[in-house]
Amino acid sequence: MKSLIPIIYLLLVLLTSCSPCRPHSSAIERSYDRGIELYKNNQFEAAFRAFHDLAENGHSESAFLLGKMYDFGEGTFQNYYKSAYWYLTAAERGYGEAQYIIAGRYEDGLGVKKDRVMSHMWYTIASQNPGTSMKGKRWCTIKTSANKFAEYLTPEQIQNAEALAKNWVVRISR
Repeated sequence: MKSLIPIIYLLLVLLTSCSPCRPHSSAIERSYDRGIELYKNNQFEAAFRAFHDLAENGHSESAFLLGKMYDFGEGTFQNYYKSAYWYLTAAERGYGEAQYIIAGRYEDGLGVKKDRVMSHMWYTIASQNPGTSMKGKRWCTIKTSANKFAEYLTPEQIQNAEALAKNWVVRISR
């Protein structure tokens, strides 16, 4: 059954590749590119506003960047709770790097209530995400994190986390 999770996830990504992660609307792309340009030029407040508008409208990369900006107080005040909210939003939209980061947040209890089961669930999901941002070395880091973290869980907690991950993949694929 575990071997079906990566296949289901791959099918999910292929079926939804044109929508939630990065819509292909030229207006959205221009707004995102403008936000990136503002960010690179240290115009953090303007970049924050641009990413916020996009994230509110379903753009997962912008949600991820808002999480980062709240983490470091760029263009806004530093707030780990809001940072976790935006990382979780991006993770739920399938953004691989956000899935990895939110797993660590649940592991450490930074911005969210510490929860080993949720942490393991997100590490599992991130390790199976075939997204381009998770290739190579990063993927190995996720697998190592998930396996190392699992040492601190009971078999029941691991089973619960993996069931949650599987249910998340099935739910998101609908």
